[in-house]
Amino acid sequence: RSWHDKAGPLLLSGCSNRLASEDAQVRAAAVSALAASTGSRPEEEDRESADAAMAAALKSLEDLSVDVRRVALRTLAHVAAPGNAAAVHSAARLLTDRAWPVRWAAIDAVAWLAQGGSPGTVRLAVEVLAVRLEDVDWPVRMAAAIGLNNLLQFLAAIADEIKSDGPDSELQVGKMDDVLDQMELLLDPLLKMLQDPAKEVKQAA
Repeated sequence: RSWHDKAGPLLLSGCSNRLASEDAQVRAAAVSALAASTGSRPEEEDRESADAAMAAALKSLEDLSVDVRRVALRTLAHVAAPGNAAAVHSAARLLTDRAWPVRWAAIDAVAWLAQGGSPGTVRLAVEVLAVRLEDVDWPVRMAAAIGLNNLLQFLAAIADEIKSDGPDSELQVGKMDDVLDQMELLLDPLLKMLQDPAKEVKQAA
């Protein structure tokens, strides 16, 4: 059995107790430890631990503490399966959080989790991240610029993979059309980044 198979349940049990603590720092540490209960991009046999960690992270997204919500987003991005639409939607809800560090973490989570998702999930990610380019805090706008660029690179890699698959088939053409449509959605946001008053955002573009 792997280390995660042996230690994962114990870590989850310990985290569950600490997540109920009245101390926000203890809760934040517990949420962070959830990521250690499962490997990054867990295999099928580790999915049960990952699902339990994901459920705990989702619950912590509603915590009153800024640090707990921020760490919960990082953990969610680590334990949720690639392209998990429910995780993307949950993270996206915190894109309007009152605390900019939470909005930043939400951007990173949405951009990461959307990779490998359905066309609809990727489209949602592009749309909600583009809105954050208007955020009042430049670190959030910079994070959105980086996230959108990462999605563009992901889509470009998918397009290259489709092209390398061989002769065009109806299925491949359909996939390529979806990818090109999603890439087109990124054009306006990319142009907007270049007009941002903060040099850090322009550099991210």
